Parts: sequence; structure tokens; C-alpha cells
Amino acid sequence: MNSLYTSKAVGFLSFILVVVSGCAPKIANELKESEIIPTDYWMNKRSHSVLGFDQQAYFQGIEEVNKLKKEKAGGPDVNQAWRLEGPIEIGGRVDVIRPLHRGSDTLFCGAANGGVFRSLDGGLNWTPVFDDYSYFAIGAIAVDPSNEQTVYAGTGDRNFGGGSYNGNGVYRSTDMGDTWTHIGLSSVGIVSSIVVHDQAPSTIIVGALGSGFAKTTDRGVYKSTDGGVTWNNTLFVSDSSGVCELIADPTDNNVLYACTFNRLNLPSRSIARGPDAKLFKSTDAGSTWVQLTNGLPLTDNSRVGITVSESNPNKLYALYVGTDYEIAEIYVSNDAGMSWTGTNANSG
Repeated sequence: MNSLYTSKAVGFLSFILVVVSGCAPKIANELKESEIIPTDYWMNKRSHSVLGFDQQAYFQGIEEVNKLKKEKAGGPDVNQAWRLEGPIEIGGRVDVIRPLHRGSDTLFCGAANGGVFRSLDGGLNWTPVFDDYSYFAIGAIAVDPSNEQTVYAGTGDRNFGGGSYNGNGVYRSTDMGDTWTHIGLSSVGIVSSIVVHDQAPSTIIVGALGSGFAKTTDRGVYKSTDGGVTWNNTLFVSDSSGVCELIADPTDNNVLYACTFNRLNLPSRSIARGPDAKLFKSTDAGSTWVQLTNGLPLTDNSRVGITVSESNPNKLYALYVGTDYEIAEIYVSNDAGMSWTGTNANSG
């Protein structure tokens, strides 16, 4: 499951204040709904009060820097050995880790704003393999099951907050990450998931959360049957929500499940909940979708997650985060999503 927005930090801060002042009831009563949202403090500090943060200008600047680096000859050698001067114990977020296959020592890691890293020794050593490209936020990585030399990377921070960035679509490598080619979906903002069909490698299904900073229609599920030459949007829910999770049945890649939820950072407010917290199923490799509802909540919620049992693909688990950003319930299905039952996840 992916990381979920919670109000644990607010709760911990309240606890500290209680210890100091003994005013627990007052704090609990005065905690406003607007305070328990994903923190966007640093984004607001750096944003225009009306227009918000200009992501496109940032990326144009990065492109210009890369162009100058390639054109300038005889400059300083930036590839020489570097010495760590600190600080230490400060790391960045990792959005995705993908092995070539189960048990493989070759791993790919996608960072929230650090590009793609590859390890050939089970994670002991890592090499950056995406530094020549301008979009360093990586939300999804997939390996072609029929050809492990072919790897896909989806750009954009799938767990984004105020310090996160959109991407410019999907990249493909045919040499296990040494070089990459952009294959489209430059307008979808954040790619959260990629599925390459195990029986038809030219069929690629992509889950897009959309732009993190503007309402757009470029979001949902996209499908290509020609290896990324053309794309069709096969699932669209709303201009403020997108796909946060897309997975395939491990025994039949024609069966797919997609989770959606409302997520935007607008200049005036942060949106991380709403009516679009939904779960969908496809039985034709993502061409058409049906919403799963039997036993699942139909009210406003936040993020949704889904997983399939590898030993029994008819058994599914779905996690719903409530409007308070706490885990609301975990549901289980024993009939491939046709019906669901709550597990009383908060019963203690």
C-alpha cells in the first residue's frame, strides 16, 4: 500500500502541548477541520497568492540548464569525485521500488524528486540512471514481463505535497535503464501506475493522478496498444481527481483494478478528499471500466488503496482513508470485487 495522509503529526503536537499546559480538552475542542490537512506550508511560501507556483517556468529553467551543460565545452568537470560535507541523516522520499522480477538482484527505485536509481546487487549499491532528463519526480516504474531489458518510468510525485512536482509523462528504456525515450502523456501531470500486459507487450495501461496544481481533464486511465505511439483515455472521473493506484490480476492481466480520489493543491486551499474516492474494475485490459460499489462506501473519503492476493486472485483488499485522514476501514472481497465486507479495522 502507498503512504496515506494522516493527522498523526497534529495529534503528536497536541500531546506535547497537553504535557506542557494541561489543556487537552481545550486543544481537542479548538482543533479546526482546516488544520488536519496535508501540510502545504512551503508551497504557499513560494507561491503567487493568486496564480500559484509556476511549474512550467521551473521545468523550462531545468531544460535550459541541461541545454547549456551539453553545449558548453571545456567547463568545470562536474563528474569528478565528490566529498560528502553534510548534513547527514536527511533523505528524500522514495515513491516506488521495482525489481526486474521476483527474487532479482536488479532493482529500480523512483524518487519523489531525484530521478531513477538502479542497483545490480540487491540494493547494496545504487547508480542514478535518469540524471540527463529534466523531470526528476518519479511516481511509477514497470518492467516488461516479456523482455526485462525494457523498463518504463512514469514521472510526477504520486504522493505529492507542497514541495512536490508534476511530470511530463512516460519514458521507456530498452537497455535496462541506460538510456530513455519519452513516449507520451506529457500533459497528465502525475503518473501513479504503469501496467505492461504480460501477453501483449505493446499494450500499456497507465494510471494518472493528473496535475497536482490545477483542475484539468488530462487524468484517469490511459491505454496504448501500439507501444506508446498513441494513447486513449479510457477512464475519467472528474477534473479534480485521478488514479492513485492501478494494479493487474497476477494471473490475468486483462483484469485490472483502479482507485481514484480527489487531490489538488490550489493557491487558496488543499484538496485531499471528496466524492471521487472510488474503486473500478476492468476485464478487457483497461478498455472499459465498471465502478465497484457492493459493500463499499459511497460517501466522501480520501485516498483509496487496493491489492490482490497472489495465492488467490479472487481475494482483494481495499483500504479507505476517511475525511479526517485516518484509516476508515479495510474491506475484503472473496469474489473478485463483486461484493465487499468490512474488517472492522478500527475495532481496537
